[in-house]
Amino acid sequence: MHNLNLNLIFGAPGCGKTTYLLNLLENLFRRYSPNEIAYVSFTKKGAYEGRDRFVKNFGYSEEELPYFRTIHSLAFRALKMSRYDMISQRNYREFSKAMNMNFLGYYTEDLIHNDDMYLAYWSLRKNNLKMSKCMDPYIEFSKSKMVGENYERYKKETGIKDFDDLLQIFISENRPLPVKVVIIDEAQDLTTLQWRFCEIAFKDCKEMYVAGDDDQAIYEWSGADIDFFLNLKKLSGTKVNILDQSYRLRENILNLSKRISGQIKTRVDKQFRPIDKGGNIFFHRDIRELTFSSEGSYFLLARNRMFLKKFVEQVRDLGLVYSFKDKLSLDKDLIKAIYTYEGYRKEGFSKLNGNSWVQSFLRKDCTITKEMRWFEAFGIDEDSEKYCRALLKNKNQNAESSIRIDTIHGVKGGEADNVVLFLNVTRRVYENFELNQDSLDSELRCLYVAITRAKKNLHLILSDSKFGYEKFIGGKENGSR
Repeated sequence: MHNLNLNLIFGAPGCGKTTYLLNLLENLFRRYSPNEIAYVSFTKKGAYEGRDRFVKNFGYSEEELPYFRTIHSLAFRALKMSRYDMISQRNYREFSKAMNMNFLGYYTEDLIHNDDMYLAYWSLRKNNLKMSKCMDPYIEFSKSKMVGENYERYKKETGIKDFDDLLQIFISENRPLPVKVVIIDEAQDLTTLQWRFCEIAFKDCKEMYVAGDDDQAIYEWSGADIDFFLNLKKLSGTKVNILDQSYRLRENILNLSKRISGQIKTRVDKQFRPIDKGGNIFFHRDIRELTFSSEGSYFLLARNRMFLKKFVEQVRDLGLVYSFKDKLSLDKDLIKAIYTYEGYRKEGFSKLNGNSWVQSFLRKDCTITKEMRWFEAFGIDEDSEKYCRALLKNKNQNAESSIRIDTIHGVKGGEADNVVLFLNVTRRVYENFELNQDSLDSELRCLYVAITRAKKNLHLILSDSKFGYEKFIGGKENGSR
């Protein structure tokens, strides 16, 4: 990466980084042909956003933009792999049986105390050795070594590859891609292995544009190498562009976010302006103090998934429609069946026998009487019945969800008018950032991402134990400030 025109683009939350990059692409297309440009990202959404815009607006086909992909997809294509070459859920089940353990092959930020943590640790040691040390206190090293060695043996015997293997094979072959310019988006989330891929894949490029925000680097638990990203700034001749206008954050919320980011030890200082004055910040001692407006969108967030249950219980009691990890809470078929049943009941059930679909919701061996209401006749659990009754009472049964319940990691890149953040963290998270500066920086970034999702109002729910984020925020008073 030393012998090219290197440009770093730091984009604060809501700064219009995507629009900036897409406009940059338009300019690049005046100087390069489509197959000379690579646009890569950590996520499919990021990688394909630029491609889809040009397919739509400029008449290109997807085939004419072969290097608009995720990094793993580039390696997969360059190595001419088939999906049958890649590890599958069937393989994980087979490996689990052979090891008398349980591997899902899916890792989250809450990974702990299950067998997948050993495969995650094995991968993390390839992707970010420094961050793997944060898992050391929770790992049995002899067991980890045994799992890792058998995992490699299993892949070799079956001839399958995982995503780390793709990158390692590409790096070993040392064949750069035939492109002249590359845009790397979401750069703060790339792992050490992915950066090594980029060094090989794009070493013949004339221009490189690397965009991201180190303050939003919250995937270090999965190997993201923030140090590599930050060290690019030190290379001779590197040009740095900081997008200094947020189109999301109001002044009070922006100032709080700066207090958080200012505590991060390893970062690039970035000054940027709010979209407007104002921005309300509220402190609450209990989730039940919240009131929900019918106007505006909501994110209900927590650092760890285990704390989301309290949000779910509250909104269900209130009869509100919500999404949880992208799944809508409202079963529209069930609501429709309830209305249909009640309509039949008022007519004496004369039409019920002819509707097998509604009958499928009834309890087995249910004998219908004219007085029997839907909640007596339907074979649903008590919690679902209670929620449906609350929905019907509040007339929310046809509403689309404006409330999303998720972890902080789950909403990265998103925004909402109102953000409600539960400040509790698990004991493990708390102990990690108390003892380890790298973990502390990582958690401060996580808190920063949560706060900077808020467009208008930020509600902070004080933790109900000693394990929480409060020490980084300051001020535990109720009400706004």
